[in-house]
Amino acid sequence: MNCLEHCLLQWEAMPDYRLWYNSDHVVIIEPNIDLHDKGYLPIEDFGIDYFKGSFRLSGSWLIILEKYFETINN
Repeated sequence: MNCLEHCLLQWEAMPDYRLWYNSDHVVIIEPNIDLHDKGYLPIEDFGIDYFKGSFRLSGSWLIILEKYFETINN
């Protein structure tokens, strides 16, 4: 399991949390914390296609990622 899959699994249990990425690692943080000053950006800044390709997600992982992006964009 890679860091994105691990965070997606946690996000299913805590859907208010946000995923952040620093071009090397994905983390999940409660919604009122901003990680810009730590070199992280919200994953939506990269776009869903970036993560589909970079992490080669498929099956249920891809479904969870799509749900995450739907939630963030609404």
